[in-house]
Amino acid sequence: MYKLFTLVLMALLVMCLSVVGQITVSTNNYLPAPGTTVDYHVDGSADSVYVTSLMAGSGGPMTWNFSARTYGLGQSWLSVTPADVPSIDSFPTANMALFTVNTGDSIWELYSSLPTSFSTLGSVSHYSTLGYVQVFQDVTPEYVFPITYNSSWTSHRLIYQNTGYTYSYTYDTTHYTVDAWGTATYGTNSVPCLRVTSHERILLKSYDNLNNLLDTALQTIDQVSLIGAGNQALVSGTHSLSDSFDGFFSYATTEFLNSPTDVQQINDGNLPTTFNLSQNYPNPFNPTTEINLSLPSRSHVNLTIYDILGRQVDVLIDKSLAAGSYAVSWDGKDQSGMPVASGVYLYKLTAGDYSSAKKMVLLK
Repeated sequence: MYKLFTLVLMALLVMCLSVVGQITVSTNNYLPAPGTTVDYHVDGSADSVYVTSLMAGSGGPMTWNFSARTYGLGQSWLSVTPADVPSIDSFPTANMALFTVNTGDSIWELYSSLPTSFSTLGSVSHYSTLGYVQVFQDVTPEYVFPITYNSSWTSHRLIYQNTGYTYSYTYDTTHYTVDAWGTATYGTNSVPCLRVTSHERILLKSYDNLNNLLDTALQTIDQVSLIGAGNQALVSGTHSLSDSFDGFFSYATTEFLNSPTDVQQINDGNLPTTFNLSQNYPNPFNPTTEINLSLPSRSHVNLTIYDILGRQVDVLIDKSLAAGSYAVSWDGKDQSGMPVASGVYLYKLTAGDYSSAKKMVLLK
């Protein structure tokens, strides 16, 4: 299970789009604050034809259109404070933790998320009256930054798990290749993206308490992930193969499926170092104006328009956004789509602990 969510998190890494044909993952900025929700949605019709199509071709620019796909319910993870995770002493370098409940079972995933590297450290699971701690050993980072188009690397880890009745060692090696770039679309959303393919080999050996070998199993996982400069995690397709299983899986993130079309990320090659809300331009305006904002880290963003009496007129953004600079347009209409009267309006940005408001004038 840890691999699936590692791949989701990989797709949630900050990216910068520079010259055409060259995408650079300059730094790792993925560190969701406690209380942040991480969601993904499953494509129930994923099969070999679909996953193979995601992996086809190389270079760029390429186009991947997901508008015809159907994404249903998936799974929701909650970012929590690592110190609150059971058995956290087994993960002394963890600075990030995700929690979920699956059919009554509680699961925590632990990570080291630094500007220059990202690594999965293990997991803690509580199944009814049983508890499992899975600690990764001899870990090399899954990602070391910066990462550029056409690059490749290998990561490995040794996974130890003790159930109290048996114990096991899992030898995990993954080869990554950044082999294509282009645009991913869903409905009216169009997002520049990078494609990362990976091949993982997992060898499991389990023993009883007398050190007798009980089982040896081999599993391979081939995955393709599309990472967008604007929305980061977009779509992933997976082929998992073992002695007892041969299946295909795909997900799309909430941010890719529900991204508002009037919020565009400005890719200037640099991440902001502070929160900022700029004066709208043009001002006065009729009927459309643009508002720019900057986020130094992933934050839940609310950008709301009020009239001069403090009454809410429209909500432009109310969602989590990755670190970056954004341009948001307002067309001088209220939430019902009706044009508003000329006058002075306020727009207020709230992002994490940051809050700022400015005035603008609609002049018809």
